[in-house]
Amino acid sequence: MNSPQQHTIFIGNLPFSTTKMDLQALFESFGSITNIHIPVNKETGQARGFAFVSFESAEQAEAALSVNGQDIKGRAIKVHLAHNNSQEGAQGEAPRRSFGSNNRFEPRRFNNQQ
Repeated sequence: MNSPQQHTIFIGNLPFSTTKMDLQALFESFGSITNIHIPVNKETGQARGFAFVSFESAEQAEAALSVNGQDIKGRAIKVHLAHNNSQEGAQGEAPRRSFGSNNRFEPRRFNNQQ
């Protein structure tokens, strides 16, 4: 069975003025859309420049990848299958980023001897 993430695409480099209706019009020809999510900045309420569109099937999501590079309101959009961390973003949370737990700055120790 396909997981929901396989049915979801990530669309990046979107103009901030993009609406759910814009995305619906762009992607509805590829299949039945089950969800559209455009994350917004919590402080300003402005769109963050990316979105997630979910389809009923993985085949529909794969077909929608053909829009990659298309010009939308003067910007070439990026379209990819969503990953697990992108799914978290689709649920309203920012994707978690790991910089490694052992990447702490360690000051150089110099030997005082000459």
